[in-house]
Amino acid sequence: ALREVREESGYCHLEVIAPLGTLDVEYDHRGGHVRRREHYFLMRLEDDRRGNPCHSNEEEALFQVRWAANLDEAVGLLTYDSEKEFARRAAGCFA
Repeated sequence: ALREVREESGYCHLEVIAPLGTLDVEYDHRGGHVRRREHYFLMRLEDDRRGNPCHSNEEEALFQVRWAANLDEAVGLLTYDSEKEFARRAAGCFA
């Protein structure tokens, strides 16, 4: 999980706080049917610098980061119901 987030976001200094569960996903892509199990984790950013030496290829940082003031605000920014559910689970870790 840490490696994947590093590759996709460019943030290198992360810590896993808690597992949030899994989601089984199915979709069609490039003429094939994909099934996969996604694992979600609550992570903490220990340092907000991007593109450190642990991130070897800047082109791998594909996603624009959107910051929210808190997890409730994050729920409002997310697109998919499944994403919102995992943000709610993350908020529950602080309750």
